[in-house]
Amino acid sequence: MKTNFKKQSHLVLTTGNDEIIAIIKCDAGLQYLKDKLIQSISENFDANEVVLQTDITIIAYEVIHIFKANIYSDNESTEEYFKLTNTPIY
Repeated sequence: MKTNFKKQSHLVLTTGNDEIIAIIKCDAGLQYLKDKLIQSISENFDANEVVLQTDITIIAYEVIHIFKANIYSDNESTEEYFKLTNTPIY
């Protein structure tokens, strides 16, 4: 998963229930954010492994992107949906 914004931007990562997990800084140009998403989800869900089920490039500011992840922790696995929403920071 990556971004390709014309200027610096920030994405809010939330669960399918709109619980905020992280705000991710995205610099201008082609930026890969897969590792940041995996780290955020892993820490929030206390997971051993997170596998993202998407490979997209985010270029639009007003679009909400929904993706699925498989979360593995202590002999359990769950499937969760997440949202990425662009937001201004002042």
